[in-house]
Amino acid sequence: MNAIAEFIMRGKTQAVLASSAFAFLAFLIMPMGLLFSGAVALVTLAVSISAGLQVMVLTAMIVSAGAFLIAGSIWPGLMIILEFGLPVWVLAAILANTANMNLVFQTAVGMMIAAVMGFHIWVDNVQQFWIDLIEAKFRPAFEQSGVVLDAGSVADIANILTAVIGGVGVLLVMSGLFVGRLMQARLYNPEGFKKEFYALQLGRGFAMLTTTFMVLAFFDQLPGSAVAADLVGVTLFAMVLQGTAVAHWWLNAKQASTWWFVLMYGLLLVLPQATMAIASLGYVDAWFDLKRDKSNL
Repeated sequence: MNAIAEFIMRGKTQAVLASSAFAFLAFLIMPMGLLFSGAVALVTLAVSISAGLQVMVLTAMIVSAGAFLIAGSIWPGLMIILEFGLPVWVLAAILANTANMNLVFQTAVGMMIAAVMGFHIWVDNVQQFWIDLIEAKFRPAFEQSGVVLDAGSVADIANILTAVIGGVGVLLVMSGLFVGRLMQARLYNPEGFKKEFYALQLGRGFAMLTTTFMVLAFFDQLPGSAVAADLVGVTLFAMVLQGTAVAHWWLNAKQASTWWFVLMYGLLLVLPQATMAIASLGYVDAWFDLKRDKSNL
């Protein structure tokens, strides 16, 4: 990662080349989009907000032109920019101005809450929207691979898609920003990112908001309960990130072996129960600030 960061910081041309390469690779390997986000965030944080914007715009032009030549449409390229570039640049700009990672985290969650609420306003029947999309775009692919989707399964998937997309959106934009911040720290302040990550905190306001969404979602006959259920998903994904920060803080305080971190992430990938446990840890931390004693940060 140091070599990538050093190449990006050599100048605007190198930064655009790197971000464009990562954006193109994101078409094939989606996680590569995080390196594109990281490149934009690094330039924004280490050079200037306007320099980060220039790198993102030039990358958008290059990737859109490439998408048009390959696929006959600029939209695939623009989607990569809108998904991995623009939101991370906005968050990096806020971080550059405030040096407050918690404010940036809260902003990211707030952006996704606003997006989910806007989606519910824009679409009359959200579940039916996803059902129609799955039937039109994905059922043929499932059938070709031998997977049978009955109506009940499609409805179940449609029921959670908005929450999952919103929640994953929080993780994506924050992860992209973390990549850029980590590269900056590697170059200029080796311990800086670790301290910021360990201190990550949504606060009691978001804990209270999550609780409110949970109560509204539980009473599914109330108006707005479907919106609240999707917003629970967004905030719980955010709590997973905060819970992960608590786990890192605690394991570091105990000087745990690297294998404990490997085990934690392995369980998060394969066990939904582990994800809920980490989200619960983040929720408790938002209320009570378990990391209040920061002597070991």
